[in-house]
Amino acid sequence: MVEALDKNDREALRFKATIEVIPPFDTPSYEGREFTKPVPRVQDEDVAHMLEHLREQNAQLESTEDRPVQEGDYVVLDITGTVDGVERDDLKSQGQVFRVGQGDLLPEFEQALPGAVVDETHRVEAIFPDDHRNPELAGKTAHFGVTVREIKIPVYPDLNDEFARTLGEYNSLEDIRAAVREDLEKTAEAQGMSALKESVLEALTGELQFEIPQGLLKAERDALIQQIYAMVSPGDRKQLDPEKLAAELDPQTRRNIRQRILMDRIADQTDTRVTASQVEAEVRRMAERNGKPYTEFRSILENRDGMAGIEAELRRGKALDYIIEKSRINVIEDERSVLAEHHHDHDAGEEEPS
Repeated sequence: MVEALDKNDREALRFKATIEVIPPFDTPSYEGREFTKPVPRVQDEDVAHMLEHLREQNAQLESTEDRPVQEGDYVVLDITGTVDGVERDDLKSQGQVFRVGQGDLLPEFEQALPGAVVDETHRVEAIFPDDHRNPELAGKTAHFGVTVREIKIPVYPDLNDEFARTLGEYNSLEDIRAAVREDLEKTAEAQGMSALKESVLEALTGELQFEIPQGLLKAERDALIQQIYAMVSPGDRKQLDPEKLAAELDPQTRRNIRQRILMDRIADQTDTRVTASQVEAEVRRMAERNGKPYTEFRSILENRDGMAGIEAELRRGKALDYIIEKSRINVIEDERSVLAEHHHDHDAGEEEPS
């Protein structure tokens, strides 16, 4: 905070500045300290599950008129919609493909489609939520005509050597099975390392008792709240109580700040550095995961002063790796499923830099 002490055109401006600083603290001891690294064991059923997933990914769709729509079928739909008796172009579509029972359609459509046959039109009534993104539709009742033009059934390939050869440079099903197991073992190792790093940070930052400056608390709390706001709809956002949210986020806010302060301290003590090529490699990885061209993604980061943040996070990551290198790590077999986090990591993507 800057406060002017006087205002005199004939003299230099005098002011008083209040600057928040990190209170002094002792770095927790970590050399030779024991930590646990829980690594899930890859089970045969995990491999079988992933092979079944490969079958589903490589299913072929075949049309049928021999039976009505069932859950899990793909349907080709023509849809018309009216509001207040007026047909709307934004509620109309032709030849759109949906899978029944996957939540891709309005709940009223999902209920109406099972049992429908080709060229049959169903009348469906739906009420749009009050927070619908289109104000003209918010809270309105729409009447739809939904016509099934085609029913497509997924046909799955057999798990055999022939199927394996369609997936790349594999000669047999056993080759695929070995590759899947190897991939899952890498995933299990990554999960174990992630859990180890979390436990190290929790243990060391738990020993830091200094008072966090209010400015840092506010900045971190505001950033977390903005992340939550970005993930919810405008209607859900209105239901959030900022004060209650801030209170709920307080433990995470303090934990995040203490972890950064500690890792920065250890990075300084160990003269940890990050090269420009390492920063660039990380930006390229993030751009790929976000499905954006590298130059475009880098431009977004530079416009938001995000490059320095990436360098700082890489440096902190190196400091954490150093702590682990100097510690005693006990590797144990974890009973949790390797697939739970594997599916989450596969489906989740990184958001654009904010």
